[in-house]
This record gives sequence, C-alpha cells and structure tokens, in this order.
Amino acid sequence: GYFLTGDIAHWLPDGSLQIIDRKKNLFKLAQGEYVSPENLEQEYNKCKLVGQIFVYGNSLESTLLAVVVPDIHSAKTWATENATGVTEVSAIAALPAFKKAVLAELAEMCVTAKFKRYEEIKNIVIETSDLNEMGMGFHVDNDLMTPSFKLKRPQLAKKYKTALEALYASKNGK
Repeated sequence: GYFLTGDIAHWLPDGSLQIIDRKKNLFKLAQGEYVSPENLEQEYNKCKLVGQIFVYGNSLESTLLAVVVPDIHSAKTWATENATGVTEVSAIAALPAFKKAVLAELAEMCVTAKFKRYEEIKNIVIETSDLNEMGMGFHVDNDLMTPSFKLKRPQLAKKYKTALEALYASKNGK
C-alpha cells in the first residue's frame, strides 16, 4: 500500500523518489493547469540577481507573478556594471532597468529548467523594505518564514496581495 502524506513527488531516472512539494501548496491557474510553486522557486532561486522568491498565482488568471528579494551583492554589481550611479539596494530595485534584468534572468531560467509556458513568471514585485542583516526579506522575525526556513505562503500572499493584484490589473488593462 501507500501512505497518504500530502507530499508531491516524482521518480528520478535512477529510480529514486524525489519529494518536490506539498499537495496543499499546489494551485490551479485559469487554464486548469496545476502549479507547484516550491519546485519553481527552487529553480528560480538559482538566478544570480534573486536572493529569495515567492511564486504567486491566482485561479482567475493564466499567468504567474512573483515577489523577489534581490541578492544584495549581485544587485550592487549589476548597478556598477550598468553605470547607474546608484549604490543603495532599494534605489537599485526601483530602477526599471533592474526589474527588466531580473525578469530576463527569470525567463532564461524558465528555458534552462525546461519549464512549461504557464510556469514562466510574467511580472514581479521587488521587495527591499524589510531586509534583515543577512539581506533576507522573508525571515522568521517578520513571520514570513518558518524556523525551518520554509516560506509561509498564506502570510506572504496576504502581505503582497495588493501589489500582486495591481500587477494583474495592469496586465488586464483595468
């Protein structure tokens, strides 16, 4: 028999089983596709400019959005390389060119990781307002992460709901 654990897993080519998400974390997009946000976040976190990422989807929408906490060192390096004259992370994050660079990196990762088209992040909110001493925007102290460093999805969705829904509204021309 099987145990009903609530985990989502897939078989690897070597025959081993890899747990990739929790069933309760899955959500459905408007076109009926189920999305495993933890699996996506694990890959998108490999982007150089991304320090942390929270993938968000709405069952009434067909695209994914994300909240990105930039990697401080990489963001400052990007600012220097692009001669922006800006050194503060919050100012760098406010630059439209920086947002465009992060989105380009996420799109590239989507191709590299062979994600399906609906798993591509179409727009982002960049978070720099509540960084801790380690440069993390999602942490235990602001109740956006558990002590075992897992994202608290309901709290994240609640905190960024207005900003994320505004991105959906601007996409839909509302």
